[in-house]
Amino acid sequence: MRRWLPWLLMMTSAASSAHELTEARIYVDVAPTGTAQIEYDVDLADLELAFGLDGNGDGSLTVAEFNAAQSTLIPAWRDAVTLAVDDRNCNLRAGTVQFRDYGAARYASLALSSDCVAPAQSLAIRSDFIFDVDPGHRAIVLFNGARGTTVRVADAGSRSHRFASAGAAAEDGNAVAFFKQGVHHILIGYDHLAFLCCLLISVAAARNGRASTRPLVTAVWVATAFTLAHSFTLSLAVFGIVTPASRPVEIAIAASVVLAAIHNLRPLARLSPAWFAFAFGLVHGFGFAGALGELGLPRGSELVALLCFNLGVEAGQMAAVAIALPLFMLLARRPRLGPVVFAVASVVIALLGTYWLLTRLFA
Repeated sequence: MRRWLPWLLMMTSAASSAHELTEARIYVDVAPTGTAQIEYDVDLADLELAFGLDGNGDGSLTVAEFNAAQSTLIPAWRDAVTLAVDDRNCNLRAGTVQFRDYGAARYASLALSSDCVAPAQSLAIRSDFIFDVDPGHRAIVLFNGARGTTVRVADAGSRSHRFASAGAAAEDGNAVAFFKQGVHHILIGYDHLAFLCCLLISVAAARNGRASTRPLVTAVWVATAFTLAHSFTLSLAVFGIVTPASRPVEIAIAASVVLAAIHNLRPLARLSPAWFAFAFGLVHGFGFAGALGELGLPRGSELVALLCFNLGVEAGQMAAVAIALPLFMLLARRPRLGPVVFAVASVVIALLGTYWLLTRLFA
């Protein structure tokens, strides 16, 4: 066991930090006067990773350390952004920097402005900030015009995005963007995937060690129950009917992972995997709501964005089921190997969940 302990600790640390991935946000607002205002928000942790601004070497970037580097950082930040109107580049002015908190992360917010928007047919914005030094960096671009909000996702391979300057919300584009974000957030949500993995383990192997006679049907019920539950609470949160604080939700999600893993080792209650998925899926839905809320729902197409984000989550979830369930079923057919692997996997997931729980309790 001692040989495996360092590996397990390394895995829990990597998985926990990966779940906390952040994304920059670029808000582009076109005023009725034709001027463009840009707010570019970047996590201080991403700025430290990209530029090494941590002066005292304690592993985190403080506001004071950021301020000490402003004279060189702000011009580079401004010059990395290109705003074009009808294919004509505009001059951007850098304003003040403010600091905002999104959940547990602190962001530096740079204000940029330009007067060359009106009249125009199209507006394009490109950012090269951080992408060259961190290819995994992403930025959510939200264009707010007269008739709605259009959302795009910028990454290292897709840094430039064009919008109709009149502000018509491109619902088709929003649909694709929010679908991709749904897939992205389930795939980086290691706590959600760990919870689902525990449920699939219980589906693949019955309590007496023999393979379940209807694993595929049961897995469909589990996925459906989880989807219905998180869709319900996601909708409640998005439309402001129920808006729990993010920290208790994240703590509860970590606790659900621990309980699901322990339930595989020693049943805690007489609940089928589908009911277990539904009960805790209600909590996970509030977690998805936090991710969706950070994107900002586009005005005029809130239902489209919500539906497509949910479909993206479901698509990512079903992809995980399609990969994991056949493997678990093969293991369930090995009476000696299967139970051992399932037990070890449940213990590892319980350790991961405990790590997440402790870090979220005491962060």
